[in-house]
Amino acid sequence: MNKTGIVFILSLFMLVILTTYSYAESFAYGKAYIPFNSIAYYSSSNEVYTQIQFSNISDDIISVKITLYKQNGTVYKDTNGSISSGYITGDSSTMSNYNDNISSENTTTVFSLNAHSSGYINIRNDPSSTYGYGVIEWNQDNSTVRFGMIAQSCVNQAYNGTTIKYPVAINSGLPF
Repeated sequence: MNKTGIVFILSLFMLVILTTYSYAESFAYGKAYIPFNSIAYYSSSNEVYTQIQFSNISDDIISVKITLYKQNGTVYKDTNGSISSGYITGDSSTMSNYNDNISSENTTTVFSLNAHSSGYINIRNDPSSTYGYGVIEWNQDNSTVRFGMIAQSCVNQAYNGTTIKYPVAINSGLPF
């Protein structure tokens, strides 16, 4: 094979590689698994609930999707669509486009999170005790972002005015 043939093959190879790379990096995306722990009971003086806390560590707004699975494999749902009421509530000061009334998808909630801001969702009983795991995913149009979030889960147990918190790292506390 002559020099022109080798240059042509290498050029073709680079073209295929660069086209594939630019296609694969057209948007930023991250995913981590959530140790969902438990959601138990609620009364006027006693409650156990899970809080998922997260921060957007990027320079742009990110879209977030959280899916929680019960112990029987079904998706944990709250169908009222409100950030401030129901089994799942959140932080309206940093989250926008919140929706937990998603009948068309097997998803618990979706929302947008402002750049460099933090938020949370609280997950309460429905009304029986439940446990399981979850998946938190984010995406963004800016393809240069490698990591977009850090997060942790926290089981909160309140009894007669005293609250005990048990933090559980998501993704070992590392950005994803």
